[in-house]
Amino acid sequence: MDGANGELRSANSELRDWEEKYSNAKEEWQLSTSPATGGFDGITGVTATYGPNDVTVSVEGDVLFDSGRTSLKPAARNALDRVVQVLRSQYSGNAIIIAGHTDSDPIRKSGHKSNYHLGFERGWSVRKFLTDKGISSDDIAVMSYGPDRPMGDAQKSRRVEIVVAQ
Repeated sequence: MDGANGELRSANSELRDWEEKYSNAKEEWQLSTSPATGGFDGITGVTATYGPNDVTVSVEGDVLFDSGRTSLKPAARNALDRVVQVLRSQYSGNAIIIAGHTDSDPIRKSGHKSNYHLGFERGWSVRKFLTDKGISSDDIAVMSYGPDRPMGDAQKSRRVEIVVAQ
């Protein structure tokens, strides 16, 4: 009985040590990935989600483009300039995937064959902006989800995501 009690005390002590280590690691991870330290906070039309392996920067489509268009609005350039500053200062040389998303409304007047084509062209416009500002094209891939990953309503679904590997 005394031997079993000793083993139980030892196991409980080890469990407390692991709980403390986990708690400390969790706090460090949360601090290192919090929006306040990510640099993307405060940019109009931009939200960032921080994960253990990447940062997803979502830019609202209505901030970037007019309906059915792929050329950036003048106001979009301000938001993207700030995104570029953060990419250069905190994520220089990291792999980037730019993903274009659209709503599910059928293409009628824009001349694009489908929402997938529109999503890709919008992603490509963002890529061109980033490379024109000095982000290496070797670090960037472009893709389109078109209407496949909706975000609630049509307005939220129209977006470009910049996914940065960490």
